[in-house]
Amino acid sequence: MKSKYTSMLLDPSKGILLIFILAVGLGLRLVFARFYLVGGDMVNSYYLPVLTLFGASEGEFQGWDEWHVRLGVILPLALSHWVTPRADMAVPLAALPFSLLQILMVYLLGRLLWNEYIARLAAFFEAIYPVSVIFGAKMLPDTPMACSVTAAILCYFYALRQRRLLFFFLAGLCLGLGYTAKITALFILFILAGLFWIHRREISPKAIWLTGIGSLVALVGETLILSLLNGGWHFRPLSLLDTSGQFAGKGAYIIQWYRYFPGFFAGMLWPLNPGFVYHGMFGLAALFGLLILIRKFGLSSELAALAWWWLGLLLLINFACLGYARPIVYSLQMRYLMFMTPAACLLVALALNELPSFWRRGVVFCLLLFSLACCYTLYSTWKPQDAGYRNLYNQVEKLSDSSATIYFHDRLSRQYTRLVVGGERRYVLVKESEQFQRARPGDLASLITGGYIREGSLPDGYREELGSDSWKKIDDWRSEQSPVHTIFMALEIPIKKGFYRQIEIYQRQ
Repeated sequence: MKSKYTSMLLDPSKGILLIFILAVGLGLRLVFARFYLVGGDMVNSYYLPVLTLFGASEGEFQGWDEWHVRLGVILPLALSHWVTPRADMAVPLAALPFSLLQILMVYLLGRLLWNEYIARLAAFFEAIYPVSVIFGAKMLPDTPMACSVTAAILCYFYALRQRRLLFFFLAGLCLGLGYTAKITALFILFILAGLFWIHRREISPKAIWLTGIGSLVALVGETLILSLLNGGWHFRPLSLLDTSGQFAGKGAYIIQWYRYFPGFFAGMLWPLNPGFVYHGMFGLAALFGLLILIRKFGLSSELAALAWWWLGLLLLINFACLGYARPIVYSLQMRYLMFMTPAACLLVALALNELPSFWRRGVVFCLLLFSLACCYTLYSTWKPQDAGYRNLYNQVEKLSDSSATIYFHDRLSRQYTRLVVGGERRYVLVKESEQFQRARPGDLASLITGGYIREGSLPDGYREELGSDSWKKIDDWRSEQSPVHTIFMALEIPIKKGFYRQIEIYQRQ
């Protein structure tokens, strides 16, 4: 006999709407899938290990015994790299399945706990949630970790509703898999502990043991794989503890009340905070929705569980980089939001279900409008950088042969070009102008300014060397000013990076 959980995937009418929602989510994410530039972590901590697996890292990867070697990121990247060795295609190919699966799981959660309408609405919100769209095509740790965490919550509720003890084991396994992508997934231990307490009359001790065993299976699997790759025993939690212990005295003073408000709470709930662009109106909508639901219905077990999931992570996220150089980081990346967006979407959908249809449509339209505006704002800041780099890749491929040397003054630019273009070319990071003495006719050199690369950061004599008769400028790419850039300039809003970029390419004569 088919369960309600299974049959909802087989209903054609429901399936068409779900496919439409997934298509909307995929379409928005494909816009950002064009952007490969995601920072140094992608190159150093995730893609270089992939190249090592394929025997092409040139010794730049330090080894498999580092705490930041995350198999939950590296193995999906390795699979996509096997499909296509171009990094600008492999990165989104690895990330998009996790992002789309998260939309699907939000739908399943809504359908499992409430009804079809709430499920569809929450899934649609997850599909357009700015932070999920922006990073949904980036294979950073938060993308697979958020998917695994959502899967753990889904398995927990399915086990609870359908009386399937095996799914408590799967909940623990998903939690463990999330840990292999990012240690922040362990915050869900606190969330699950709260859920076990909320549903304590419905859960047997065996369920708790099964959840723990599932997590241990993932931990054992990670240890075995890392030990095999390392050529010796390696237990990653020990590396994490050792790294955190080295800085134990430096992070304590950061645990202050103002880290919650006007720190991260301001970023989540206050529209004038710069972080607002990553979550649009969903933070405020979820908060007001929760208050409305509590006032109207009280705190039922399902609503209490959902509120604990969202608010608990909102508080715990202050410690989102535990184990990285300092126990507590000084600033928070907005991509850390990704594992709490499902709870926010479900809260908003639940609250809207209680509104008259006219007001409901108006709120949905406003949320959609704000989300698209936020996505476009980020698109405008990243597009100049990405378009310039893609022009650089194309010029390097077109103007140089496999024996050429390409000179860079920026480390990340060198790594990006090497990962995307590849081949047997030599990619040299210039630290002093004397390195140009080995340049041969046909070699290329790049000069990149704008954004986070300032004129003063150029190596001594770099611009002067390229301005000599030995080099000829063959390409000068400049970004166009976007409407968002114009608005920011008119409002005198300071921008640390983004919007403008100039990339010049020179060839040795």
